Amino acid sequence: MEKKVVINIYEPPMCCTSGVCGPSPDTKLMDLQDAIKRLEKEFPEVSINRYSMNFSPKEFMNNKEVFTKVKTEKTNALPIITVNEVIIKEKDYLTYDEFVEAIKNA
Repeated sequence: MEKKVVINIYEPPMCCTSGVCGPSPDTKLMDLQDAIKRLEKEFPEVSINRYSMNFSPKEFMNNKEVFTKVKTEKTNALPIITVNEVIIKEKDYLTYDEFVEAIKNA
């Protein structure tokens, strides 16, 4: 049986759940959305969750490390990405290749 891999992406407040909306969406968020879609096809056993501070505040509180960082650094700490509850990146999103590497190392 394969080891379960859960990737959580804790994001700053956004206008919608994906952050890819409005007249000029952030290209980093568009790249992230594309990477997630590709990863979901290539690694169906991996669970990828996105939590925006304003839509999922309880998820921030459920991870002690994330909660502490946000409490200390406010939204400057975000985004925070965890793999199996361990923070692997802060203040920026992973690229597709970085996601693949994180999955393989999980």
